[in-house]
Amino acid sequence: VWIAAVSGAGLPVLLPLLFVNVACLGLVLPNAGALGLAGHGDAAGAAASLLGPTPYILGALASPLVGLGGRHDAAPMGAVIALFDAAALGAFGWLTRKTED
Repeated sequence: VWIAAVSGAGLPVLLPLLFVNVACLGLVLPNAGALGLAGHGDAAGAAASLLGPTPYILGALASPLVGLGGRHDAAPMGAVIALFDAAALGAFGWLTRKTED
């Protein structure tokens, strides 16, 4: 998305890429939540209450970052998407690391 935004490819390229990005969220988010809660049945209610508002909180944090980009095109949005994707990948690596018992 960021490359399409920076290259000036325009809406015919940017919109399908955004659609794919958002469509993947519908597949990933429910399954990630279910897998995250699978081993914690005793605290599933508390964990679900934290997982529910998390996308909205992250969206509220991301919106001002896009506005701080200062440009009037899609490049700041693409940069914030890339930033949050990298943060998610880092969190995944950190949370799934193997520890020595």
